[in-house]
Amino acid sequence: MKLIWRNNWLSCYESPLSVIDKICYANHITQQEFHSYFSCVNNKEYLPPLTNHLDYKKIENLISHQFTSHFKSTIYNLSHCFYNGKETPEIYFCKDLYYCEICSLYGYHSLLFQSKFITECPFHQITLTNLCRACGFQLAYKLLRSQSISQCCRNCSEPILRHQDVFPNYPIYLEKDILTNAVLNFLNLEDNEVQHLQNIIYFSSNCDMAIEKLGLDFCLYIIQEKIKQESKLAISSQPISNN
Repeated sequence: MKLIWRNNWLSCYESPLSVIDKICYANHITQQEFHSYFSCVNNKEYLPPLTNHLDYKKIENLISHQFTSHFKSTIYNLSHCFYNGKETPEIYFCKDLYYCEICSLYGYHSLLFQSKFITECPFHQITLTNLCRACGFQLAYKLLRSQSISQCCRNCSEPILRHQDVFPNYPIYLEKDILTNAVLNFLNLEDNEVQHLQNIIYFSSNCDMAIEKLGLDFCLYIIQEKIKQESKLAISSQPISNN
């Protein structure tokens, strides 16, 4: 078996949701068929927001592309800056599925959208939604084994992502395309800023945070305030010159 896949379909920070959708659409297989073929027992190596019941190595062998390193790198970049983020990255990602109305029309979904701190699409600067565009049903970040080629709403079977008008020429989203300053600043934090962020406890490993997102502006504000406090303490602790 050989699956159709183009390496230039993989965008910056893309999620497993849209990668699997692209594979299914390109190969005319349903989500049920895909999961029947690639399902495996739960593997602790793949934690949410990855789906740990898929055999990623088997998928990679058939498409000749190592995309799990891409997913893991993105998850690390979006979680390691936070308290216990290296050990329990999953607590910093939403269990509801958030998407951008514009990106979804081009077959793209990003792990950026699943961050509990990102409230708008960094590429289009519109508020992310977790509701079905057709019936308003709340979407969960859990792959549905349906008879549809695309992941869809559990309530009305409306596709979450659209592929027809862009396949096979999917647009590529790169970090240079990010327009939201808070996201850019977060992705480029200095080491001392990361250390400040890692000392702030937002929620514990057993926390199931509500739908509300916090927003990165709040995190960045706290970092800057702590840096200001450090500067003031450093100045006040300097010995007074007798000259």
